[in-house]
Amino acid sequence: MILSRRLARDAASGDKDMTEHGRAGAPGIPEPGLPEAGPSATRRRWVLQGAGLALLAAAVAFLALVPPIPQSTAYHSFADQRQLWGVPNAWNVASNIPFLLVGLAGLWSLLARRPSVAFAQPVERWPWLSFFAALALTGIGSAVYHWRPTNATLLWDRLPLALTFMAVLAALIGEHSGARLGSRVATVALPLLLIAGAASVLYWHGTELRGAGDLRPYIIVQAAPLIWAPVALLLYPARYSHGRTYLIALAFYLSAKGFETLDGPLYAAGEIVGGHAVKHLLAATAAWRLLDMLRVRRLLDVGGARSAGWAVDATDRAGRGAGGAADR
Repeated sequence: MILSRRLARDAASGDKDMTEHGRAGAPGIPEPGLPEAGPSATRRRWVLQGAGLALLAAAVAFLALVPPIPQSTAYHSFADQRQLWGVPNAWNVASNIPFLLVGLAGLWSLLARRPSVAFAQPVERWPWLSFFAALALTGIGSAVYHWRPTNATLLWDRLPLALTFMAVLAALIGEHSGARLGSRVATVALPLLLIAGAASVLYWHGTELRGAGDLRPYIIVQAAPLIWAPVALLLYPARYSHGRTYLIALAFYLSAKGFETLDGPLYAAGEIVGGHAVKHLLAATAAWRLLDMLRVRRLLDVGGARSAGWAVDATDRAGRGAGGAADR
């Protein structure tokens, strides 16, 4: 409830700012991130909405057609089980430290007195605050799990991780739906998506306790932002630069999942490190790329939006020289 009230207040603040500066509804000043009104803009909206409905339909079909998927007990048997300095599964535990560090760095960047990240509207900050807070908790929860891998401790790994997926999805929705619509959608979507993410993990844990585990909702939670990211980037104009960093982060995360499947072979190759620890490092790198994107991106100058008073990223205000090659 507190999060919902803060989101609503920030959304109202954003709407007020738009009204005071003549950003919304002013003749000849299109909304940032939206193409000029016309048939192509209408078609683009319909395509985006159709893609969202297709994704929802695919999720429903997955639940209807695929039988329940229990958690395999073999999942907890990682290849590298060495104990170092009294820490069991030492490298799988220690490799979670980057999650904690990136999460804290993200929170610092967003909450510092002079934050290094700027947003067009205050409400757009909330998905990223949720993401980095959940990422820091993932570092702690995953370390707890790998210290003693069981279904009971896996709950504390997956619960914050599911929140990171849903927070990124909310950010994508908010930043690729147009300024006014995006803020409203993100205001409603963020709490609902976070609840859905947590519910998917709690549902899985409850079914495991009843002896009939079901990972299907959690699989959907993981897949949704991975599928939606390229859809949103390809079908809707971005309001910020450096948008392709989403795809770079996606590539790092998919590589991490690949190394997860190579846990045993990689460790057997030289008994240096297992694939699961490498997975942690690559996934944390994906999160770091997103943080770096937030620090350097700027609001794109769409249809004179910047002259209408929209906020510009701090790095763009300081000068476009060093980081001025906008990755559009």
